[in-house]
Amino acid sequence: MADEYSMEDTKATTEDRKTKIIIEEESDTSSPSDDNSDDKFEEDPLYDENLDEDDEKWMDKQRQGRPSDAILSCPACFTTLCLESQKHSHYQNQYRAVFTMNCVVDYQNPVSDAHTRVGRKKQKTAKLYTFSCSICAAKIGVVDEDEVYHFFEAIPTCA
Repeated sequence: MADEYSMEDTKATTEDRKTKIIIEEESDTSSPSDDNSDDKFEEDPLYDENLDEDDEKWMDKQRQGRPSDAILSCPACFTTLCLESQKHSHYQNQYRAVFTMNCVVDYQNPVSDAHTRVGRKKQKTAKLYTFSCSICAAKIGVVDEDEVYHFFEAIPTCA
């Protein structure tokens, strides 16, 4: 008896769907002359013809005339991290920068002591610290003692 109830319920639902489809098709058959539409378009309140020029002026003011290889963004949340960067000479997806934004450095836990050569025999020891995006906390790269940010995980955009 329970099976008969569910079969009747299914048949009723199918009939309701057929009726709904027929009603929708009838309402879609109206002719274009019924619309009373003129060929006028509403202006978009968010559109501005001069916006690109204004953005370019703002970017020039931010950089203060300094050149940049790329604008760097967080790979997780796309937040802007750097407006002025220099591409690494050997590694294709790595950049370095001095001026950053939306970055948090973890000075409590140094990553390692990196040994660099200065001259032929002398070695300099430098501490490296990780930094991350201040919005989503994604790890981005390391900072050396000279406050140069080395971006390993960032999305470059043409500057």
